[in-house]
Amino acid sequence: RIQVFEAYYRRFGLDFHASALELLRTRQKLAKQLGFNSWADYELRPLAEVAQDGSSAAQLLQDCWKQLQPYLARSLQEMKRAGGASQH
Repeated sequence: RIQVFEAYYRRFGLDFHASALELLRTRQKLAKQLGFNSWADYELRPLAEVAQDGSSAAQLLQDCWKQLQPYLARSLQEMKRAGGASQH
């Protein structure tokens, strides 16, 4: 896994790493200027009203999971059909 990881990231070069680091620093700075502790807190702000604590976050996830079931079942069926068709 280490070799795959290193090979993947080596292809981007040092310029990419410097740019990515600058992007992360800029995001952190912007989040602080807007009054958030981190970029993650800034990104999650729309959920703050819905998931104010652990139990409401768990309920939100459970509700989303329930609503996704029909779509996931359909996608799973399609993948099984496609997988079976490619084996023949």
